[in-house]
Amino acid sequence: MAKRLKKVSVTGERPQVKTLRSNQTIRPDSSILAAIEAVTKKHNRTDQIAGNPRVLNHVLPVPSLALRYLLQNEGLPLGLVYHIVGPPASFKSTLGVEFGRWHRDLGGAIIVCGAEDKDTPDLRNSILDWDETAVIYRDCEFIEVWQSTIIDYVQSIKGKLSKEKDGYIPPVSFIVDSYMGKLPKRLYDNVLKSGYASKHFGEAAALIGDWLAVYSSLVRNLPMTLIGINHLKESTDPVTQMKIFRTPGGQFLKHQNVTEITVRRGKTERKEQEGVPYHINHITMKTTKNSRGAENKKISVPLRQWNEFDEESESIKLMSVFEWHDAAIGLLHEGDGMSAAESKIVLPKIKDILNVQKLSNAQRYWCEQLDVPRSDAMAAYDLYEMIESKPDLLAELYIVLGIVRRPFFDVNLPYEEQLQEYADEGAVESVEDA
Repeated sequence: MAKRLKKVSVTGERPQVKTLRSNQTIRPDSSILAAIEAVTKKHNRTDQIAGNPRVLNHVLPVPSLALRYLLQNEGLPLGLVYHIVGPPASFKSTLGVEFGRWHRDLGGAIIVCGAEDKDTPDLRNSILDWDETAVIYRDCEFIEVWQSTIIDYVQSIKGKLSKEKDGYIPPVSFIVDSYMGKLPKRLYDNVLKSGYASKHFGEAAALIGDWLAVYSSLVRNLPMTLIGINHLKESTDPVTQMKIFRTPGGQFLKHQNVTEITVRRGKTERKEQEGVPYHINHITMKTTKNSRGAENKKISVPLRQWNEFDEESESIKLMSVFEWHDAAIGLLHEGDGMSAAESKIVLPKIKDILNVQKLSNAQRYWCEQLDVPRSDAMAAYDLYEMIESKPDLLAELYIVLGIVRRPFFDVNLPYEEQLQEYADEGAVESVEDA
């Protein structure tokens, strides 16, 4: 049985430690440790007097074990910057709105800064069940416009919280689509003035990098999420002649983004259910950077799309759904998306806890540990609903999959109360094996 995370003291009594290279016993100098503890207390008092913000370590609920494995967290960590990158037409923007939907589901906001001249409102609305009030959209002509737009919202929320110490705050998602889609105003004006473009190596990326440094400091204790969309540029390695992909903005952006997810689109299948045709787009997602957990985790997620006639508007509307339940069952059944090396180690441990099996002639699953015999095999969605209702079972899977448990953000509790509760309980939780 998994144990809950526990608080670990930074200073205090130290055990004797033996070095790896010899049998020599190290006895830590207690006077040095006392000096460190004294300075730590001094800094804590200074921070308290100055009102330095406490760091928010809460997460938003996410709809699938597959997502938790990808993020290596029980939910989506708040107050961070996420970078979604991928080739053209890989559903990057769609995934960005899906991130925003998790905020909206808790009464929060989705604020989209459009920084490209190819807005796709139908695709965006298809993820949100055509709730056209769900998104605040602003068309941004220059980099400075989307940057100032987001800072305006953040400063306004912070100002409200400073006046209402017992105030409530919903989670807010900002989506920039895309980071490098627009020029800085100075470069735009230069083109208009001269009639042609000139080299400006790294200027836009440097401006975004500097802005991200300020933004990250502003929101580090707020339930906000920035999702930056960016493209992968294809080029050829001059030595190997192999195709390589680079992110526009390079290290200026990568340094500030806490988690980077690379999205790729695989095959598209055309299917039909009860006379209704639909498409399944097979999407892979991989964390190429993750400052809140292990990176290089990869999952495979079906994106189902179909057209639906809306009687009220008498029009055809596109509908889109990420099949997160299918992704979770695929992960548990055959390590779908995992690297071969990781699957070889992790999948047998998963099977010891939950041996999900699939009928050979149908997309139906069964599992003895869930008291679902082969004769009652069911759809992936239904089987995963059973798994999600068993917290003890999930806790065991979290240990095997390396998923860290953090406190969930509660929109029904005052914001300051949640920060204080977390500070009182201790910071990072670590899962111990039984």
